[in-house]
Amino acid sequence: MDVLTRMLGIVAEYYEHPEHEEIAINQPNEIWCRRRRPDADGNVWVRFSDDRLTHSYLRTIMQAVANTYGHPFNPDDVAKPRSVFASLAPYGHRFCGVAGAVVCYDQELPEGGVALCVRKGTGGDAVIARVEYADWGLVEGRGVQKGHHHIAKLADANVDAIQALRDAIQQGCNILISGGTSTGKTTLFNRILEELDERTRIITVEDTREIRLRNNPNHMHLVLSRTNKNASFGYDEAIDVIMRSTPDIVLVGEISTSNAGALWKLTGTGHGAMLTTIHAGTVEHCYDVLFERISANIPNLDRMMMVQKIRENFCVIQMGRDLNNNRVITDIMPPQPPKAKAPALQELVAQADAMLESVHGRPALAAPARGLPAPH
Repeated sequence: MDVLTRMLGIVAEYYEHPEHEEIAINQPNEIWCRRRRPDADGNVWVRFSDDRLTHSYLRTIMQAVANTYGHPFNPDDVAKPRSVFASLAPYGHRFCGVAGAVVCYDQELPEGGVALCVRKGTGGDAVIARVEYADWGLVEGRGVQKGHHHIAKLADANVDAIQALRDAIQQGCNILISGGTSTGKTTLFNRILEELDERTRIITVEDTREIRLRNNPNHMHLVLSRTNKNASFGYDEAIDVIMRSTPDIVLVGEISTSNAGALWKLTGTGHGAMLTTIHAGTVEHCYDVLFERISANIPNLDRMMMVQKIRENFCVIQMGRDLNNNRVITDIMPPQPPKAKAPALQELVAQADAMLESVHGRPALAAPARGLPAPH
């Protein structure tokens, strides 16, 4: 363990810093540190250059962590595990590393990339910084500020839809771009990316590398093989990495049968918003298609309940073509709140009894005793 501690020394300089709660390395020679509180410029993630963080060094410490904790790890063999997770002694720092061809950079390397994340354990601070309720937006004399209050505006014809959509993007709504072939889904997808704050931390998951992020330097690309059946790193493994890497938003090229189940498990877990596309002709059809693709991976689901959950979790932007064959957005459906449960008959009777008793001093709807007339 002492040997591993010494090997991690360069990275530990950053995650053991009292102002840092997490570090992320998306590629060699740079590291992103997540601060406990924003700096003077409002940045939560701060980038540092460090030439000591070479590709070789990062691969070596991942292998050392795997060896120390007895985890299989071989990024050069497609059939072997390419990710490693561990709780580092003695403070429980949570380590997540992934390497090989599944990690891509803007300039691809023949041996594949490396990426890792370390989240500080609860015992990792010599002095625990005092945390105030205001750090979570709670202010004395004011109630909880409801999230996604802007989303309902998307369906309001009297509200600026573009600004409402921008607000939805910035404030973390799951967005599903739906449309038929050649309706402009990918084009709109890339246009929406331009709206993201440059400080946003992004993880992309694709089976073919297409998404390019020019304005967001804090990003990680995961590319999975759709054709290699022997590959050990699939969407379930990708979700494990994502859940330990603290993205603000997860970008998925397209919903398919192979990824829908795993991605659904990620939805609503608090591990970043999601932006993706799906082939469907209408909003209602979109709900049905997504359910069918999820149920292909997760059997025995209740259709009605699942479709309602999909409605609650996604904002759907529907694409189509007008009579002149121009690409148009035909509908924007915000997430739908859960429907109120209809009260049972007994509850209605009890409510009516209570109301009448308050007026007449006695319940008037109670069932009469057998053989006696009902009270008037």
